[in-house]
This record gives sequence, structure tokens and C-alpha cells, in this order.
Amino acid sequence: MIRSFFTGAFAVVFALVAAVSDAKGTDAISRSMSVRDVPDALKSWAPWVLHGQPGLNCPFVYNAIENRRCVWPTKIAFVLGAKGGTFSYQVELFAPASVALPGSSAAWPQGVTANGKPVQVTGTEPRVQLPAGLHTINGNFVWAATPESLVVPEAVGIVSLTLNGKAVEQPNRGDGGQLWLAQDNDAGGAVGASGAAASQLTVRINRLIEDDIPTLVTTQLELVASGKNQ
Repeated sequence: MIRSFFTGAFAVVFALVAAVSDAKGTDAISRSMSVRDVPDALKSWAPWVLHGQPGLNCPFVYNAIENRRCVWPTKIAFVLGAKGGTFSYQVELFAPASVALPGSSAAWPQGVTANGKPVQVTGTEPRVQLPAGLHTINGNFVWAATPESLVVPEAVGIVSLTLNGKAVEQPNRGDGGQLWLAQDNDAGGAVGASGAAASQLTVRINRLIEDDIPTLVTTQLELVASGKNQ
């Protein structure tokens, strides 16, 4: 009961510090609330309250303090070809956590390192256990033929892809976390031999305004998509 009270009190303190930091122009969501931010009168209680609460110091999403995220992926870069390829994955952890890797049981990442040190990949889907901090995860894939798609953690915000020596300007990501590699052209990239885009999206917007009381606006959207998996 007492621990729950102090845990709640610390959560409120962290939230207030985040609000003050945001008011000063600091992005409170992107950084962890440190014990240094706690008022001096409460600092002596910090080790006791935080014991068994590793996620309490993790950033929360906007105004949902109960929705804390300890794993914050930023970007991942792929260099892939017909026989395999490499990836470089940047992620920040605010508490020790298991981090999902790109790939699957059909395309298992090999030779994985974190900040230059070998790490063990475990699970039915590839994951690594890492301590808190900034990490650059590197690894490689080996396959007999380029797969149609590759699973990428959905939380990753930026994905860059070089396929068969060509940079893909807009990698095709599916709703389930897939990164589509097979396209309508032999090169497998977003650009074919003729240089034309394999996929295309055209949007037409039409509006009808009726000058009446009240004014009525009717909007019509026309979407024309072409290319594979459209």
C-alpha cells in the first residue's frame, strides 16, 4: 500500500517535471525523467520506490502517463541483394528490454552485434535483450533468392533501402510491418530499367459549394493506385 502511494507520487512528480520541461521548449517525450529531476525532499526515497519498477522512468506518450514506452526505435537502413544483405538499426532504451529485430524465422538475422559487441538472438521471432542506453544494432541476412518481403518492427519511423545496388526512394511498407522487396520489375526496386516508377498513386479532389444557409460543401476524393500489391 505504502509502495503504491509513493510510486504514484513519483509518477505525478515526473509528469509535472515533463510539463515544465515542455513549457520551456524541451521535448519531454523524447527523454527520460531522471531522479535528478525529483525534488530534494523525495530523492532519498527514489531507490526504494523505483525497486521493481524499471519502466517508471520511461517516457510516456503525450498525455497518457500510463502508456510508457521503454523502447524507442529511430531508423533502420538495409543494403540487400540477390544473396542477402546487411542492416543497421538504431534504437534507444530507457530501461533494460527485449528489442524486436528485422527478419523472421524464414529470414533470420545473423552475425548480430550491438554497439560492436556480439549479442544472442532468441525467440520464435528474432529479438535481442539489451540494457538501457543508445544502441546501434548491425546484422546480415543470407538467402538463396530475394524474398518477396521482410518483416520490420512497426515502431521504426525511418526505413532506408538499397536493393541490388539501387537506392529505393520510397520503400513500400505494408500494414503488418512488411517491407516489400519484390516489385513489378526484375531489379526488385522502386525503379525499373526504363526509370519509370513501378507504383503510382493519383489523387483527384473535387468540391461542390452550395451558396445557401447554411453553406454546404460536398467533397469527392478519387484515388487511382497502380502497381503490385495495390
